[in-house]
Amino acid sequence: SSFQFRGQVANPGKVGAELGVRYLVEGSVRRDAERVRVNVRLVEAETGFQLWSESYNRSLEGLFALQADIATQVARALQVVLVEPDRPAARALEDAGAAGGKAYLEYLRARQNVISLAPDFAPAYTRLAEAMLTQASGRGNDEWMEVRDTVLALIEKSLALNPDLGEAYGLRARLRPDGEKALMEQDLRKSIALSPSHTTAYRWLAEYLYFQLGRRGEAITLIDQARALDPLWPRNHYLKALMMLDSCEHERAAELA
Repeated sequence: SSFQFRGQVANPGKVGAELGVRYLVEGSVRRDAERVRVNVRLVEAETGFQLWSESYNRSLEGLFALQADIATQVARALQVVLVEPDRPAARALEDAGAAGGKAYLEYLRARQNVISLAPDFAPAYTRLAEAMLTQASGRGNDEWMEVRDTVLALIEKSLALNPDLGEAYGLRARLRPDGEKALMEQDLRKSIALSPSHTTAYRWLAEYLYFQLGRRGEAITLIDQARALDPLWPRNHYLKALMMLDSCEHERAAELA
C-alpha cells in the first residue's frame, strides 16, 4: 500500500490516515556503481514531527547490514522491541558479498536473471512461479493447466532451498487439486505463520473458508487482517464486499465495492 505514495510530496497526516498507521518511515535511495546512499527519517504521521533521521553511505556488500541498522534505529526511536522474522534467504545472500547485494537488488526489481546471479536464492523461484501463474491465469484455463507442472516444480525448488519461505506455501496451496482441500488450508496457514505480512495468503484463505467451507466468522477475521495490513489493495475490499453481499448486508457491500 505504501508504494502508492512513492514519488509524491504527500502530507504525513493524510498518508497515515489512509494507511491506518501512527508512524511513517520516509527517505530516498541512490545507487552509484557499487555504493548505495540512503537518507531516511522517522516521523509521527498525525503531527509530522520528526523522531529520528540518518544518512548512510554503504557498499552493496553491506546492504543487508544496512537494512538491519535502519530497523534497529527505528525500533530504538519508538522505544519498542524489534521482533523480526528469521530471513535465511537473505542471510544466504549476505555470504555472497557484493554479488549477493547485486542479486538482491535484481530480485527487488523482480527480474528473472536473479536466478542466474544467485541460483540458490529461493524467493526468486517463487516470484518466477507467481509471475508465470499470473500470466497464464489471464489467458484461460487451458494455458493455466499447461504451465501448472512447471510452476509447481519452481515452487518445490524454492522450498527445497528454503523450507521457511511462507510465500511459496501460499502459492502451492493455489495449485492443490480439489481432493486436497485439507492440505490447501494447511499450506495457507503455514504461509501466514511464516510470512505474517503476506496479505495474499490471508485473502486466499478467507475466500476458501467463506465460500467453500462456510466458516464465515474465521473468514471475515482473516480478510479484515488483510485489509488492515494492505489497506489500499482493492481486491481485499472487493472480497469483503462479496462476503457482505452474500450475507445480505447490501449497504456495507456497496460501500466496500
